[in-house]
Amino acid sequence: MTSLAVSEIAPFLDFAGLLMFVEKISIYLLIGATFYFSRITKRDIDIKHNSDPSARDTTFNEILANLDARFLTELTDYRAKFNTELTSRDENFTAEIQRILIMLNTSTARIDEIEQVLQNYHNNFGRVATEFESINAFIVTLQSEINQRNAMILRTEEIEFDQQSVMSQASNHFT
Repeated sequence: MTSLAVSEIAPFLDFAGLLMFVEKISIYLLIGATFYFSRITKRDIDIKHNSDPSARDTTFNEILANLDARFLTELTDYRAKFNTELTSRDENFTAEIQRILIMLNTSTARIDEIEQVLQNYHNNFGRVATEFESINAFIVTLQSEINQRNAMILRTEEIEFDQQSVMSQASNHFT
């Protein structure tokens, strides 16, 4: 039994690995396996018979070369399509991620603006509350002064009233 070198089966392994990403895996895998095993079979026949290549072997080699060339062309085409598809998906993902990042940056900026507005309202509320406290203190002071003046006016009126009644009693007394 002959041993296989890695360099002999590398094209087949490359092909099988690429086909994992192609939609028609089973068909191409069968074609690749057929090519691979037909080469092994031809090599085994040559080893067993130790004969020089005949016309049949030359024709077989030509057919295999043509099939290999076609197969390589198709493989190259599929690889190019696959790379193009991956590139376009990468571009789509990149564009989507950029769009999401822009939305996040916009949202962050809006949140910062809202925080600033709320801080301004809070500061303004503090100022208004301080103004109300000073106005309230002023009103309390005014009420106190008004009450004091009213009390003074009432006392003055009482004194005047008392003086008038004393005078009227005195004038009534003298008459």
